[in-house]
Amino acid sequence: MSARSSAAIAALLLAAAARKPTNAALRKAFENNAQAVVEVVGPHKSGAGVVVGAGGQVLTSVDYVSLEEATVKVAGQSFRAKVVVANADLKVAVVAVEVPPKAPDAPDAGAPPAFRPPPVTLEETFVAGTELVAIVRDQAGALAPRLVEVSRGRQATSPFVEVNAPLPNGTPLFDPQGRLVAMAVQRRKSSARALPVTEVKGQLARAASP
Repeated sequence: MSARSSAAIAALLLAAAARKPTNAALRKAFENNAQAVVEVVGPHKSGAGVVVGAGGQVLTSVDYVSLEEATVKVAGQSFRAKVVVANADLKVAVVAVEVPPKAPDAPDAGAPPAFRPPPVTLEETFVAGTELVAIVRDQAGALAPRLVEVSRGRQATSPFVEVNAPLPNGTPLFDPQGRLVAMAVQRRKSSARALPVTEVKGQLARAASP
């Protein structure tokens, strides 16, 4: 076997290993980011959202917002949130939590929550077979990590990727390093479509343009 062939095989093995997160990495991705997953309540449905800004910006599914607002539940408190971006085609919304100012004599228990967004990567990591960590919120509000796999990567004709599990809409997806990479936006029978955060960033930039 030539040196060039050996190097190519080694590179392929390293690439494959890079897509297989260890159990420790999965636990770390969950433990570091579970506090960023909140509940978003709309007029008809409620589900998960993920904090994406220290100012209280939350990325969620359009299923959980009205045209103008939603309610965000975090740290045992409920807050009104204004819709900043909502895109029915991409199936996502970004809301901004409106935290009322704390009264000088209010007890510490009523202090507003600290919003801690997870790290984000805009690198394209959606090669078929790549494993990601989903933080799934059940109907009772309990969070649990779930390992999923990219079953279809980015296509020229679609902004979505697909994973091999029917995740609830609004479920955030993280890479093995614990960085937010996408959100599940359309649950199917045995899979889910997910929107990469690169697409969300583009939507926010356009919304901020005059």
